[in-house]
Amino acid sequence: MTRGAASKLLIWEWLLGLATILGIMLVQTLLGKYGKNSRDIWTLLALVLITPLSMLVTSVISQTSREWQIAPASALRFWLAFLVGGTFILCVLLVVLIEPMSTGYFHLFASTGMVLVLWQVLIVAAIGAVVFEGR
Repeated sequence: MTRGAASKLLIWEWLLGLATILGIMLVQTLLGKYGKNSRDIWTLLALVLITPLSMLVTSVISQTSREWQIAPASALRFWLAFLVGGTFILCVLLVVLIEPMSTGYFHLFASTGMVLVLWQVLIVAAIGAVVFEGR
């Protein structure tokens, strides 16, 4: 797989994951699942997702040479980024789906938030290793 193709697959993984998460959050908010505190849940979600998203946006708007695009990508780096990112997206999706059923004020987001934020370090490193390799 080329570096250009690997970057595009990672971008599509995140676009589909984020669209799913944001769509579910929008429906839950419109149905009143978070009551008057929906702003808080959106803020927590933004904090969890903004770092990986900013890394991908940077990779999209940065200029790459033709040589970089067609050079082979490291399979290990790509799969690491794909699996770490996909697992993160699934975990955030589970938190979003389960949160309205949990007890207390944003109990699940509060208890998983720090883990998800720290997980971002791995995601940024893994994505960066793929999309900025050899630049």
